Amino acid sequence: NEVWIADETFYIFPSHSEKVIDLLARYGFHWWVMTRLELCLKHLDGWVSRGMAIVAFGLESIHDEILAKIGKKINLDIIREFRKLTLEKNIFTMPSYMIGYEEDTVESVLQDYEILDKIGFDAYQLSILTPLPKLPMTERIESLYGIFDRDYHHYTAVDLVWHHPHITPARMKFLHRLGLATLNASANYLKGTVRIIQRRVREKGFGLLWDDVARPFLHSLSYNERKQVVLPNNQSD
Repeated sequence: NEVWIADETFYIFPSHSEKVIDLLARYGFHWWVMTRLELCLKHLDGWVSRGMAIVAFGLESIHDEILAKIGKKINLDIIREFRKLTLEKNIFTMPSYMIGYEEDTVESVLQDYEILDKIGFDAYQLSILTPLPKLPMTERIESLYGIFDRDYHHYTAVDLVWHHPHITPARMKFLHRLGLATLNASANYLKGTVRIIQRRVREKGFGLLWDDVARPFLHSLSYNERKQVVLPNNQSD
């Protein structure tokens, strides 16, 4: 009874998304979603009341000037408010965050990690700024700094492939690994999981032992993943 909506543009088409959410609520699903922070903040009450349990979103930066430059309609105050509200509603939060902007230094990235740790989201997806082909940002980076690695096998957002003005590739790699290790501490993840359980206990009481544990397990024992699901054809010949 858990559904992961793997659509990064969720709620860009509100009328369709509302129908999907209503169906999930009707059948009692807990659902996880990727969306924009400002959209989730606007609709948080309605989504939570209909079963949203986990939200992933693009945070990208905590600096207002960078957020404005990359077209994000949020700022640090909105980020903090969002975290406050999701804590109150026991929502597990997974922001994606990027390091390696041209303004970054080793010291500034470490300071950013401290701020993120204090904000206290539950888990982080961390990446290194990568100039992907055909993007305006790529043309700018190439003209100002140059790109030294043209092997697209390395364009996985975990390696530095351009001449950063302040951070070497080795240090960037270290900062990436350090961020994953510190921001994704097991204690933070565990606290988020406990909040989900606490919310479900309040909603279902001991009924969650059947709804969320026993019934899914028993169903999995008899489920045949090879069985074809055929929808009836209502069209006439």
